[in-house]
Amino acid sequence: MIYSKSGPTLIALNPFKDVQIYGDDYISAYRQKLMDRPHVYAMADAAYNEMMRDEANQSIIISGESGSGKTETAKIVMQYLAALGGGCSGIENEVLLTNFILEAFGNAKTSKNDNSSRFGKLIEIHFSTMGKICGAKIQTSVTNAALVMGCSSHELMEALSTHKIQAGKDTITKTLTLWQAIDARHALAKFIYASLFDWLIEQVNKSLEVGKRRTGRSISILDIYGFESFQNNNFEQFCINYANERLQQNFNWHLFKLEQEVINYVKL
Repeated sequence: MIYSKSGPTLIALNPFKDVQIYGDDYISAYRQKLMDRPHVYAMADAAYNEMMRDEANQSIIISGESGSGKTETAKIVMQYLAALGGGCSGIENEVLLTNFILEAFGNAKTSKNDNSSRFGKLIEIHFSTMGKICGAKIQTSVTNAALVMGCSSHELMEALSTHKIQAGKDTITKTLTLWQAIDARHALAKFIYASLFDWLIEQVNKSLEVGKRRTGRSISILDIYGFESFQNNNFEQFCINYANERLQQNFNWHLFKLEQEVINYVKL
């Protein structure tokens, strides 16, 4: 087995190969409580049962280094929840199909991972009061509400090669160096692609929105890019690693701090 458990935390080891511990037979076994070994299916099942029993929203946080298998684990969780909450509407299949769209536009090759997620996402799967999936919502770390405005090639060239400074009533125009202009070009390309990605997420959410359908609770799955340390790191790696440090803080609080409070409470 590639899974182990410590309190509410499931520890997974990426085998980097296909392992025969997934599929309909295993889903059925964990649904019927025929298996109790640590497994991502068991964690998803526990979240679903607690949501239905306590009528409270649940969250599953997936963390780890880049290439550790976080996105694949998120997809496995979604597959199990789709099996539990499947109905005649087919919305659960639409939720699963969003993975292909997001990966096509949001993944890229890095030195550590040939198919690395270059965006973070929070997937909220909404269930009806009967426990059936009735919609979903995706939030990503790429957020920009501005619109890309059209301009002439001359204006674009001038914007990418000069820098204007407003000093009182005077405007000073400074020519950028070659590398500064290249950085400006890259920043514009990132902005355009981020705007495209935002539009794509908006269209996906429209197709999955709950709307006026009656809902009960939701299970949120957090999947963000993992800790990175390349030969050349930039501000992007700083933001990624800071987010991972905050997740690690959450992990330490649940694994150690809560356990310590229980020990102190029972005076062990």
